[in-house]
Parts: sequence; structure tokens; C-alpha cells
Amino acid sequence: FIQIIQITTTHSSCCRHAVASARAKSLSETRGALVAQVGHLWGVEDTATPLAQGEKLVALVPGARLWKLDGLGHIPQIEDPAAFMAALKDALAWMETQSN
Repeated sequence: FIQIIQITTTHSSCCRHAVASARAKSLSETRGALVAQVGHLWGVEDTATPLAQGEKLVALVPGARLWKLDGLGHIPQIEDPAAFMAALKDALAWMETQSN
């Protein structure tokens, strides 16, 4: 599977603050400062990391999306580069709309 994460900030000093806070505080104390769009590209036929794991991961992150790549396994970018690139472009376009 491939995980794509785009992080945007809610205020200008957020990145410096988040890095410093991550060293000193727990994630629960800093999570309001960052917003992340999370997308997973997953080969439906993946036996190393089955699709059920991807579905569980997506359920853990509010707003996350899962792109299921039919007929592909653990290395979809090698197995079918064109299908993988189409899904990746779709995922990146989705992330762009989420960050506006």
C-alpha cells in the first residue's frame, strides 16, 4: 500500500510550534495546530498487507480516503504503473481540493 499525507497549518508559526511541541508534549496537546489529508492507495489483491488493514487505517483518521486498486497487489506502482498513476493523480487532486 501507499500512504499519502498532506499537512497544512492552521497558523503561520504552526510548523515551528508543532516540532517544538512534539519534543516536549503529547500529540493530544498539539493536534489542533495541524490539519492533515490522508489518502491510501491499496492493491485489492495485496496479501502482505490485506485490504482489511487499509480499511481499518482509514477508519482511524477522520476524513481519510482509500483508493482500491482492483487486480493489484502489494506493489501496485510496479504491477500496473498506469493504473497506479491514475489513482495517485486522483488522490493528489482530492488532497488539493481539501486544502482550499
